[in-house]
Amino acid sequence: AVASSVLGYLKNNHIIEADYSVIFNGTPTSLYNSSQQWDFPNAWPPLQAFIIQSLDKTQQKLAQQVAFKLAEVWLRSNYKSFAEKSMMFEKYDVLASGETGGGGEYTPQTGFGWTNGVVFEFLNRWGDTVSNGTNESRRQG
Repeated sequence: AVASSVLGYLKNNHIIEADYSVIFNGTPTSLYNSSQQWDFPNAWPPLQAFIIQSLDKTQQKLAQQVAFKLAEVWLRSNYKSFAEKSMMFEKYDVLASGETGGGGEYTPQTGFGWTNGVVFEFLNRWGDTVSNGTNESRRQG
């Protein structure tokens, strides 16, 4: 019941489509664009981990499939920023894959411990099945 409610919320708020495909390059922190760092279109790695890992742990097949899709788009965005800019960001813009989020009281930070940690968590879980979105083949074995 909880997984169905969460999936319904994500659909009703246009985070995922009716067919459960993913709309953004991450789950936005809010749906309100205040131009502040905690609002749309920003996405923060710890919140991605919370949403995705929670869906994955429901043991409901559809929720787990959505978790994988959300993780895959998040990983692709992180991969793109690293491949093109040699940087990982504190937060990401869900409207522009690989781009840092903005807003707030300081310049967007690079580095970044929690970003790297979430990427490693997702790769540990799905690294053998995730695609980077290019024509490169997936890792085998």
